[in-house]
Amino acid sequence: WSVPPARERPMEQGSLSCTFMGFRRETLNTTYKLDRVTVIQGKYSFWDKSRTRYVYWQQNHRRWAIAQRWDKETDLLEKIRAGEEIGWAYQKGIETWVEFWQDAWREVRIGWQPALEVHEADGAYTTRLA
Repeated sequence: WSVPPARERPMEQGSLSCTFMGFRRETLNTTYKLDRVTVIQGKYSFWDKSRTRYVYWQQNHRRWAIAQRWDKETDLLEKIRAGEEIGWAYQKGIETWVEFWQDAWREVRIGWQPALEVHEADGAYTTRLA
């Protein structure tokens, strides 16, 4: 079974958000909505309701990651835009993520997130891990 490329599937309302369940860190298990204004490393980002956590594209590794906005007085979004790779979890495969939990990186099985396939800031449709 394989997921058809995004270009072959119609844009669905659900594609404007992604909902994660399965992380050990409960604060990551939430819905993140597409933000067409906040572009990070060339891709649209997805933000939780409180705008404290977000899903963003890590261009160097060509993968998605989840980070928090602030660490005390430090704006982590500024650091990420400057090229740092910060986050609590990152995408390893279509349904596999790696999460930092109890001082170690651990694999987590997460459901397929179609919204993460539509991510180019110029509106183009591409696969997640191209």
